[in-house]
Amino acid sequence: MLSAPAFTISHPRSKEAGIFKDVRFVMRALSSDESIGFYAQDSSSLDDFGYITQSFVRCCLDWTGILENGTPLPCTEANKLKLARHPLFYKLVTYLLNETETLHRQQGTERIENLDTFLQLDTGQAFYTGDDRNF
Repeated sequence: MLSAPAFTISHPRSKEAGIFKDVRFVMRALSSDESIGFYAQDSSSLDDFGYITQSFVRCCLDWTGILENGTPLPCTEANKLKLARHPLFYKLVTYLLNETETLHRQQGTERIENLDTFLQLDTGQAFYTGDDRNF
């Protein structure tokens, strides 16, 4: 199984001067199997908030610019849970998960486009036409 690519995502307010300009997260998308697996395993105890929290813990690989009392906060599982469960960070966590999924899908689309180009024969026929029903 190929590992999911990582994406560096800046804080949505990073273009503004101030405390957010150096905040970045390294995120990866969950595979379908991972997502279904942990949801099925913990479905009795997970509501939407719990699912989002656990997704963030699994998807966030690292961060920079997150400080606690002026000191860099290490990206540990405990700190990811602490951040994800904090009411002020909930919108940021959902933004990061949505942005990760968007980037992952865009990359998948690019791979299909590259595959389509790669599989072109000299005759102009393609093994893959871009239509998943014929693949």
